[in-house]
Amino acid sequence: MAKQTINIGASANDGTGTPLRTAFDYCNLNFTELYTAVGPSGNNIVVPGTATITGAATVGTTLGVTGVSTFAAGTALLPGITTTGDTNTGIFNPSADTWAVSTGGTERFRVNSTGLGVGVVPSYNLDVQGADNSIIAQFGGVGGRKVNFTTSANGAFANGFFNFVSTSSVGAFSFQNTTGTLLHIDAGCQVGIGISTFGNSASKVLAIGTGTEPTTGPAGSVQFFTSTRSASNTIPAFFCEGSGVTNAAITNTTVTNKIAIKVNGTIYYLLATTSAA
Repeated sequence: MAKQTINIGASANDGTGTPLRTAFDYCNLNFTELYTAVGPSGNNIVVPGTATITGAATVGTTLGVTGVSTFAAGTALLPGITTTGDTNTGIFNPSADTWAVSTGGTERFRVNSTGLGVGVVPSYNLDVQGADNSIIAQFGGVGGRKVNFTTSANGAFANGFFNFVSTSSVGAFSFQNTTGTLLHIDAGCQVGIGISTFGNSASKVLAIGTGTEPTTGPAGSVQFFTSTRSASNTIPAFFCEGSGVTNAAITNTTVTNKIAIKVNGTIYYLLATTSAA
């Protein structure tokens, strides 16, 4: 209803104003609309259209909104959505299609149409960046067990570290898929490739599960594997590519395949096949 206005005339008792009964009817209509909006106890306000509040408004209990609410974009220092007494902590809108959260006036993370960024504007679904020599992500449990990702600056090169920390003396770190163990590292510094068990009293041991002998070798490579020759008879083996390689340390000998082992500056060769010149 539009506001009902009482015409008071040009001067007193000139007969041009709103009749008295009609004037009181206008008063009743206006008060009824206010009563409907505010409620019998003044605790409820219903605004049928758009309400604009230019100053501060305090809601003592619950603010319920059935439509869309808009807030100022704000900044990390003064976020648009915040709490009383801690105005440098909250949610703000740094750019289009982006929400960010700040604490203590500093942005902590943001979400945009690309993904979630912690310490950085995201370029991926999850993008985390920390300062040099800092832990950028940590996942932990009770008792100090944790996994963390660390960044470090080393001269002109940027290095990353992946740390697995356990307070237990039997903790292990393992990569697995549906076929079983791919890589296993335990608390005794045992490293297993394709295997997660080690011999009695083992310490700082590299173990390789039974593999399949390769038929070719990439250029510039030596492949080490284990091979089962018979029951309870697994042997270590090397595979390297070579043909017609002249061995200067062995006079007049052409080596088809060779493995060199250097001990205290002296090179020793394991020869697969040889032919005298």
